[in-house]
Amino acid sequence: MLIPAINLPKRGSEAIEFYKTTLGAEVVDIGMTILTLFGAKFSIEDDEEEVGINDGLIMNVFLANEEEVTTVFNKLAEKGQVTIPLKPDHWTSLWGFVVDHFGVRWCIAVEHE
Repeated sequence: MLIPAINLPKRGSEAIEFYKTTLGAEVVDIGMTILTLFGAKFSIEDDEEEVGINDGLIMNVFLANEEEVTTVFNKLAEKGQVTIPLKPDHWTSLWGFVVDHFGVRWCIAVEHE
């Protein structure tokens, strides 16, 4: 499953409320906020630091198990840069963050059950 994320510094909560109220987005909180809108899922991040337009997109990929996460993560990291090594967290058994060699930012994680 691929879930893109939009980073809206200091305005994420406002955007979520807008999408819910104005467009009827459904919201699920699984440690991060996932919106379903027009049949598509995406998340809204609320990082405090300002980022450029191209830096605002994060591709969140949720996979079935740790083996799949490790395989995909390592493929992206081959020519890229690991920014958060694979590790467990309160919301998933394994996740990590990598920037591929094209500059695309990826969060790869085991899907939350």
